[in-house]
Amino acid sequence: MTVSKTAETQYYNGIAPALVAFQRSIPKVAKDATAKAGAYSYDYATLDRLVEVIFPKLTEVGLAYTAVPDLTELGFGLRAKLLHESGEEISGFYPLGNPNNPAQAIGSAISYARRYALLSLTGVAPAGEDDDGASASAAQASAPQQEEAKQPTSSAAALRAEMGELITNSGGLVDGDDANAVMDKITGGKTPGGWTAADLKKGKAEIVKLIAQRKAAK
Repeated sequence: MTVSKTAETQYYNGIAPALVAFQRSIPKVAKDATAKAGAYSYDYATLDRLVEVIFPKLTEVGLAYTAVPDLTELGFGLRAKLLHESGEEISGFYPLGNPNNPAQAIGSAISYARRYALLSLTGVAPAGEDDDGASASAAQASAPQQEEAKQPTSSAAALRAEMGELITNSGGLVDGDDANAVMDKITGGKTPGGWTAADLKKGKAEIVKLIAQRKAAK
């Protein structure tokens, strides 16, 4: 994540206190949908549900959330921002893969990224999350996940989404920097826009191993 600010004091005087106020009474979100991937199924909170619960709490403290598809030097992805009424913001870039993928696959990946960027930026965790991430990691290692049955699990966009969920469910054991380091090693330094589905499949497997190693070391 990157922080935009004109001065350090402005940052702490604006968006930081607002986030503290939001997280002091952080809303509880129930998982309201179930996805199936082969023999494995999992519950998740839909974007509609997250917006319904989180947005009113954000606006109470002068915060707003935006997420816009963007094509940058890092490749095609989602530019997500948490904006404060002071003009300060916290933003993150979620890679989405090839912008020439079928529209349905891109739309599904964008919805997925919007959900997880919102959770990451606000610190909200849907009720029922595995505290240690054990069951999520085991399931993700054995079966790819998808929220739309028609979305090809072999597509780069789907694999990016799956890797993002692995990171989110790791309980802080791995983060985006770890994923970038893994992909940098696998691809020989390619930018995210150049990552293929085969590269991402290898990267996902490495992230699963890294989570297991760090969990064992705790």
